[in-house]
Amino acid sequence: MKNSILKLCVLCVAVLILPCTSVQSATGGQGSKALDSLVHDMNGSDVALEQYRGENPLLLVFFATWCPPCKQEVPELIRITNSYKEQGLLVCAVSVDNARSVLPPFIEKKGINYTVLHDGYRTAAEQYKVSGIPTNMLIDRNGIIIFRGNRLPSPKEIDSVLN
Repeated sequence: MKNSILKLCVLCVAVLILPCTSVQSATGGQGSKALDSLVHDMNGSDVALEQYRGENPLLLVFFATWCPPCKQEVPELIRITNSYKEQGLLVCAVSVDNARSVLPPFIEKKGINYTVLHDGYRTAAEQYKVSGIPTNMLIDRNGIIIFRGNRLPSPKEIDSVLN
């Protein structure tokens, strides 16, 4: 009985953790053109993701407030925003949380200083083939995804899109 409970606990942990760590490369994958997707701002107004690319490189982050690895990334995203905003890097995080109402308290509590948008129906996440979170994409000025992964891009990778 004890062994069965342990196996069940391990299975539950795997089910909870694996969605937070996997990445599927497909349309929206590294080397492909960034897609045009519609998400929402904090007021529920439509926002086209393509408005965030073009002149400046973009770090596009898919996350959820309940995801432990996503929460761990926040301080580093704040640091990246502070370090690279003068050089033109935009940081835009897209939440896949069901309810938009969880975002303002999360943003305030974490001191987030970058753009946060909401994809409650996961339309953009589906278009980008996001199969796990966090999923981070570094998009150059031409709209090409030059990095995609569960980790954040390195300073060297960020510098490559800024130069």
